[in-house]
Amino acid sequence: FTMAMYFVSRGAIIAACVTLASAFAPSPLGLASRAPALRGFCQHASRHISPLSMQLEGLVSKSPKECHEICESGEYVYLDVRTSEEFQASSPTGSVNVPAFAKTEDGMLPMSSTFLKLVSINFPDKDIKIVVGCQSGVRSKSACMWLDEAGYKNIIENESGFGGWSGAGLPTE
Repeated sequence: FTMAMYFVSRGAIIAACVTLASAFAPSPLGLASRAPALRGFCQHASRHISPLSMQLEGLVSKSPKECHEICESGEYVYLDVRTSEEFQASSPTGSVNVPAFAKTEDGMLPMSSTFLKLVSINFPDKDIKIVVGCQSGVRSKSACMWLDEAGYKNIIENESGFGGWSGAGLPTE
């Protein structure tokens, strides 16, 4: 079922929808009967206020071709945040892999603190210029948010991830 949570900050209501279990499955608690109302509320709220989009207002996203060009110039390093398995199957040439999520039976599990620790070991200088990419441009947005919160400010996101990279015929290994 989906649960709506409200946070009040200086008179503004911010709505966040959190998926707690598989979509609207009947449960012994009888929550399925309330799910349609919550689903409608969450769909409505997410069109107006998204906590992730609020935090990523300044995120710079570029096409895979543009990302390749700036990495090729040596100005930026490509940080691939996909799982190790995805990275080992194929990855942008010269990229560094630090998974931001772990694949579990229940889906992708965010690993923000582990991710940030590994990034800080690999890139202790927070002024480094990083292109962040995942498979499709979804996980990379979370990784960019975490990096920004940790003090990394020279971040560019590959807007369509590795799918866009390989689809554009850019070099892989």
